[in-house]
Amino acid sequence: MSEISDLKSLHDRADKFSKIAVDFKYEMKEAQKFITGLCEVYGISIYYAPSYEEHIKKEGGGIKRIDALFKGLLLVEMKSEGESLEKAYAQAQGYVDKLKNRPDDMPRYVLVSDFQKFVLYDLIEEKVTNFKLADFRQNVEVLGFLGGYERIATSIQEAANIAAAAKLGVLHKSIQANDYRGEDLERLLVRILFCLFGDDTHLFGKPDLFLELINQTRADGRDVGSTLDDFFDVLDTPLDSRKNTFPEFMSFPYVNGALFKGRIAPHRFTSEARTALLDCCKIDWS
Repeated sequence: MSEISDLKSLHDRADKFSKIAVDFKYEMKEAQKFITGLCEVYGISIYYAPSYEEHIKKEGGGIKRIDALFKGLLLVEMKSEGESLEKAYAQAQGYVDKLKNRPDDMPRYVLVSDFQKFVLYDLIEEKVTNFKLADFRQNVEVLGFLGGYERIATSIQEAANIAAAAKLGVLHKSIQANDYRGEDLERLLVRILFCLFGDDTHLFGKPDLFLELINQTRADGRDVGSTLDDFFDVLDTPLDSRKNTFPEFMSFPYVNGALFKGRIAPHRFTSEARTALLDCCKIDWS
C-alpha cells in the first residue's frame, strides 16, 4: 500500500511541476528554478541540492559553467526553448571529458532540456530516453534514480571531508616542522582555510585567484610567507584605503572583522610546505 501511495505522491508532484514549468523558456533566467523544481519532485532536500554553475576550465584558459551537477550521478545542460538539444549534448560531453580527472564527480547520466523537451543519456548503458514536459507524469520514473541522490551526495561529502582534513593535516605538519607553533600557527591555518573557501565560493570574484597567487611564488617556498602576509594585509584594508598595493591584489575584497587584523609571527615556508598548500588549493572547499 505504501509503494502505491508513494508512487501517487510522485505523480502528483510531477503534475504540479509540469503546470508550473510550462511557461519557462529562457536558460539564463529560469534554468535554476526549473532544476530546483525537479529536485522537489524527487524529494531532494535543499541541503543536497545540485551544484549550480560548476566551473570547468577550458583549453587555453577561461572558464565554462555546467548548469547543474548532481555529483557522481547526473549532469544537466539547459537551453532556451527551441534551441538545439544535439548541440547541448555535445557541450555536455565536453564537460564530462573534463570531469574524468574528478572521479567522484563523474556523472552516469546526462540530461539536456529546453524546458519543454527532455533527453536523458545513460552513459554506461548507452541508452537514450526522450519525453516531453507535457508527458512528465507518465515518464517521472525515468529520472527515479534522483530519489537516491542524497545518499550519494552524503557519501561523496564524507569522502571529501576526509580528503580535505588529510591535506590540511599535511600542511599543518609541514609548517610546524619549521618550529612554527602555537597560536600563530593556528591563526595562520584559519586564515589560509578562509582563503581556500573564498577561492571556491566566488568570494574573490573569480575562481582560483588564491591558487594563482601561490602558483606565482618560488618553488623553494622562500617567498610564500611574505606573499601571504602581504595578501592578508590587503584583505584587512578597505578598498578605498589601498595604496601602493600589488596590482594582483586589487581585485580581492575587503574582509571586515578580526580574522586578518594584525600580523602574526614570521613564518618560513619550505618547498614541502608550499607543495602542501598547493595540494590544499586543489580541493573543492565549497
